[in-house]
Formats: sequence, structure tokens, C-alpha cells
Amino acid sequence: MTPQLRTTTADKILIGFLFVLTVSSFFFVPRWVLSGAADVEIRSGEKILGRYSLSEDRILDVAGPLGVTSVEIKSGKVRIKSSPCLNKTCIQMGHFGSEGGCLICLPNEVVVGVGKEFHNGLDAVSR
Repeated sequence: MTPQLRTTTADKILIGFLFVLTVSSFFFVPRWVLSGAADVEIRSGEKILGRYSLSEDRILDVAGPLGVTSVEIKSGKVRIKSSPCLNKTCIQMGHFGSEGGCLICLPNEVVVGVGKEFHNGLDAVSR
């Protein structure tokens, strides 16, 4: 003989609370996830070449081992406009804006990062 499961008032309240929490998370979580980025960091190899604002339109030429990669910041978005690499995958990656992201031209060792805060590259320090 199997025991019968009964739903109590407390169970119904818990289920209702979890349902409301789940539905409301669809409206609030995307705002927490988006970075609200305002800065572009450009690297060539291991060197940081500069940090630039997304609000100022400009074209930057970044020298790499294969030649010059052109990075365009325009209308709050950044993209790799031209590059000497063979496949041009970095150009096809499109634009990134305040949502954050990373554009990489691996053959030419150029990295364009869009983010709110940039740190020194350390995940942790051990003593």
C-alpha cells in the first residue's frame, strides 16, 4: 500500500512564491547580467595599448605581427574594421557595445575587450 501525498497550505504558498520568483527573474536578471560597459581595452600581444570610451567615435590602428588591424569605435559600438589575417573571422564577428564582449584577431595577436572594469589579469593571490 502506497502512502498518499497531500498538499498542505504551506506547500501551496511555497509553490506560489517560487513561481512568482521564477517569473520575475526573467524581467530583472538580464539587467544584472548586462555589464553596462563603457570602456574598450585594446591589447597587442601581452601589451595593453590603451583604454578608450565607447562614447567617442574613432578609428585605431593596432600593429601586430602580420600588419595593422584597424579597430573602429562608432555610435557606442566597437568592431574590427580590417585586418591582415587570412580568414577575416575577426571582421565577421560584428559589433560589441555596452553588453560587453571580446573581439580577437588570433593570427595578428590583437584583442579588443569591452567591459566595465579591467583588472591586472590576476584571478587570485596566494601567500
